[in-house]
Amino acid sequence: MLKPIPANLKTDFLTETRSDAMPTIKRDGANVIYPAFIRAEQITDESGTRTEYRFFLVTIPYTGQNLNDDAEFEIESYASLRKYFYGPQEAQAEMKDDKVWEPHRQAVRSAFPRYVGEVNEQQARFDAIKTTFWQIIDAALATIQKTRADLPAYFNAEEMLEWAQLNGMSAATISDVAAKVEVVSLDLLHNARNWSELFDNE
Repeated sequence: MLKPIPANLKTDFLTETRSDAMPTIKRDGANVIYPAFIRAEQITDESGTRTEYRFFLVTIPYTGQNLNDDAEFEIESYASLRKYFYGPQEAQAEMKDDKVWEPHRQAVRSAFPRYVGEVNEQQARFDAIKTTFWQIIDAALATIQKTRADLPAYFNAEEMLEWAQLNGMSAATISDVAAKVEVVSLDLLHNARNWSELFDNE
């Protein structure tokens, strides 16, 4: 089945496979070779237009999984699939240095749930923090008749307050926003997430 790579899931340490044929799950002795995150791309060259499939081949132990249903196979193999996409220790260490490990880890957990309908509570907490942050920003912007379109694409807390002063926001509103944003920053810290993630897809 076609499945996009989720936002924040890093794949630069993986080898991607390409094929003109839709890949399928294959048994290989005691293992299974599973094509994960299959994406279809239209390729045009001198011979015309064709569909090319891109995916990651994951070799995991065969333990009796259903090889005829991708969704069921993923549920039955969630632990092995998570382990593969978490990456080797070296890749994990680099992601931690780059402050992208936790978003990557949560993206992997969400992509491969333990059971149908499982909610990734840690990701849900971050999503709630992000929603709260933008509600604070939107409410403050409304006091000076501005919207997110008026903001820079990215700003830190200090830049935000400086922009607010330059654009005529009242001292009382700025003080209120600063206090609320401080809580957001602490929530991010406690959940091992970072400020820049608040701007993803905004």
